[in-house]
Amino acid sequence: MTNYLMLYSYGNKSEPDLLLTLFTLLSFFFYIKSPKNFKFIIVSSIFMGLGILTKGVSPLFFYPGIVVYLLLHKRNQFYSYIKFLLLHLLLSLILPTCWIILYYYNGNINDLITVFSSEATSRAKGEIGRIVTHFLVFPLRIFLALFPWSILLFFYKKFSFKTKNDLFNSALIIFIVSFLIMAILPGGRGRYFMPAVPFFAISISHLLNDDFNHNISWNKYISYLLATIFVISAGFLIYNKAYLQILIIFIGFLLFIFLVKNTKSVIYLLLFVNLLGFTIFTNTYEYYRATNYYNYKKAAKKVITSLNEDLPLVVDTSINPIQLLFNYERMSKKLVYSSAVNTFKKYYFVTNKNLKECEKVLELKYSKKRLKKIFFYKSQK
Repeated sequence: MTNYLMLYSYGNKSEPDLLLTLFTLLSFFFYIKSPKNFKFIIVSSIFMGLGILTKGVSPLFFYPGIVVYLLLHKRNQFYSYIKFLLLHLLLSLILPTCWIILYYYNGNINDLITVFSSEATSRAKGEIGRIVTHFLVFPLRIFLALFPWSILLFFYKKFSFKTKNDLFNSALIIFIVSFLIMAILPGGRGRYFMPAVPFFAISISHLLNDDFNHNISWNKYISYLLATIFVISAGFLIYNKAYLQILIIFIGFLLFIFLVKNTKSVIYLLLFVNLLGFTIFTNTYEYYRATNYYNYKKAAKKVITSLNEDLPLVVDTSINPIQLLFNYERMSKKLVYSSAVNTFKKYYFVTNKNLKECEKVLELKYSKKRLKKIFFYKSQK
């Protein structure tokens, strides 16, 4: 049920959000199993602590949802439950606190605080127009990211909060609260919402106890739509001379027609749409990306050979060539520093701006639409 486009897209990348999703889900699972059992709280808090180490305060969205859940469904014992939840929070902070103490004695804690503060404020601040636009667009983005299972909501007519299933109630409330938090914050991107996706999966799986039926004409309309997508995809692949991918998608489309021909179940229909959708997505978008992949290793090697002086490399905070810099650090065994914490007198500076006052060392073509070129300068304060 968690095979959504969002998780599929980020599953093969080096983003920490997928690992954070795993830790958050495991933390929730052990907590909701027995919210007042000390053993379960310890195990749950360990996973929450690992989540905090993975992505800072991001996993803490777990707590507002749980508090709302306790207020709505455990009102008579709220104070009893909240004590154990506070204990859970304190235990969750043990691992991050140990890491911070070790960093304090082996690094610069002020740099860490500066970077953390700039990252946090960049997600929260924004102009009124940007905030309103994000609030209006974000629901549509999440609906598409959760497709096709989000469509089940249109078929379910008996929805009620009056259920005694704690797993469903808590997962649904955590999902809704997380959604509202990310919708309000203008810097909230799709992948930051990823840890909330399993909670949606749990909520939807509760609805699967009912067998939704649809009019058989739905099969026809969806088949027409997917046939149109197939024609567009085939044209794109012919242009890129990817004939094997056309054959794979065509076989998938024929299999889809065969499977949905006699089914009236909405669940099976969405499952078949999901399978065909991933087949098309993999053999068009992912195939194009793989065949037109920017060689970050080769680019990083060029940077290493061009920067022949033993100076630290500082990156402009307005750009984020993360894949290039990741390969640079791995190959050169040197750290890359943010300009927000730059204390060096002489250094190499990476930016997308033309700096006439600095000596240009390298001009590099890049792969992003908003970052077609980046420049490496020898700079000094």
